[in-house]
Amino acid sequence: MLARSEPLRALALIERVANRKAVNPSHHAAYFAAIAWARMGRAAEAVQYLQEAADTGFPCYPLFVRDPTLDPIRQDPGFRAFLADMHTRWVSLRHALFD
Repeated sequence: MLARSEPLRALALIERVANRKAVNPSHHAAYFAAIAWARMGRAAEAVQYLQEAADTGFPCYPLFVRDPTLDPIRQDPGFRAFLADMHTRWVSLRHALFD
């Protein structure tokens, strides 16, 4: 809720996440940064961090498509394109693992 109540503090935390990437590319930290950006209605930044989360080990389409914290950006074309790509990756991964 920090993104809504204290957006400047949230931005400072996001910046810390961005700075840590060179040392520790954590997909969890990227996902939490994406959520903060989404709550601030900043779709492009949120999608950038969602992509990082997916690319570094968290390609969780079912969560991305249902997570209510991403609702503020759900209608954004960039987010919709990201979801479409994640769905394709998810289907491919499921086939590779379970078929």
